[in-house]
Amino acid sequence: MLFYTRLLIWKFAGIGVWSFIFNFSVSLIMKGVSYLFGIEFKTSFSVLSIFLSILVSFTYLFSLTSVPLSFSVASLHQSFWRLTWFFCNFLWLYISGLTMSNSNESAIIALLITFILGKTDNFVYNVSFSSNNRFMRLINIYKFPLIATIVVSLFSLVIYSFNSFFVSIYLFSISSFLLCITSIVAGERTSFYHSNGSRMAQGLRSNGYQRFLAFHDLFQISGGPSSRRSFLFRDPTGRVFSDIVNVCVSMFKGYIDLHLQLHNNGSNEIPAHQIHSAQWQKMQLSHEEVLHYRKKEDLNFIEKYFHNRKETAMRLKRESNALQSSMLVMFAVQSLIRIMCLLPSEDSFGVGQVSADLIMAVLINLQATLTRSTNYGWTTKSFGSKWIARSPFDLTMKIREIVDWGIAELSKRGVKIVKPTI
Repeated sequence: MLFYTRLLIWKFAGIGVWSFIFNFSVSLIMKGVSYLFGIEFKTSFSVLSIFLSILVSFTYLFSLTSVPLSFSVASLHQSFWRLTWFFCNFLWLYISGLTMSNSNESAIIALLITFILGKTDNFVYNVSFSSNNRFMRLINIYKFPLIATIVVSLFSLVIYSFNSFFVSIYLFSISSFLLCITSIVAGERTSFYHSNGSRMAQGLRSNGYQRFLAFHDLFQISGGPSSRRSFLFRDPTGRVFSDIVNVCVSMFKGYIDLHLQLHNNGSNEIPAHQIHSAQWQKMQLSHEEVLHYRKKEDLNFIEKYFHNRKETAMRLKRESNALQSSMLVMFAVQSLIRIMCLLPSEDSFGVGQVSADLIMAVLINLQATLTRSTNYGWTTKSFGSKWIARSPFDLTMKIREIVDWGIAELSKRGVKIVKPTI
């Protein structure tokens, strides 16, 4: 717990420094603009907003997930952090807007911008697989919301005043930057290295953000220098490596179970020409709906409407549960296979080879499960172009490619391919 606390402090220190520098710079620019156009600039509100930005980044970080998650299917814990971020972001932008506008104008603009950001942001960790530094990643990733800024700025200019036009640009600039830098820092690798491997195993068994960082670090050390992997095979009994394998295998089994529940309760017979048809996906009926189809015909219009909404919500929740550990599965599969490929040169006690058959067996079951997913009609909306996968179907196919690669690599090294047991 002490390690995780220090980790969060370090993360927020990084976010805070970048946020302070950017907010201070933009404030100076806006102060110059306000002086040029004869607009009063209230410096006290600008200083207060810089400190409030730390609170916004805190709530935003804890509202992030490893896979895009709609608010309608979020858990109570995730919904709490999303709503807390919404309120804090509104308060921060409201205070920031008071530097050049009155209370009413600032409140409306802050509410509009917060609503737009809440609807357009994916709320995911920005994971980088390159060696670029934070500044280069920021340049490559940050995209100023130009269209939204123009619309809100013109709206403010027409409805309110000339001051509000500049306020809208100012608030969009600082808010979009803060969300971007927070997601970048949140997705950066954090070392869980410890001489006896206990910190890594504990992190993999944890929940939420700490678990994500632990799997991310496992992925990084599996492809990094051998000195960072030395703790895996330092124990002649193989306890450290077997603990990590067992945690990963347990997660794979949970992922498989959730996908099997998805297939058993939803339609998995999708025509090839309808794979990308949104209209066809909306018309899909769950298994329970098919069984009670005739009973539904006896319902009136209002009852049918609420019944259909309930069934759709249940299906979306099942899909969300099945997708949420996808990034962790991708990290874990690649990590284990990379390490298994390095056993001849790094495992002096020969303890890693014992887990080869177990890893192969669970990967075969994972492959069989993902094969079924190719015929599943997802109702979850697409993730957009800002993330590594554009849709749930695309995400499952990426995992399938990684699993196929893992099975092939183990097979090359003499591990026997077995039949699936699901």
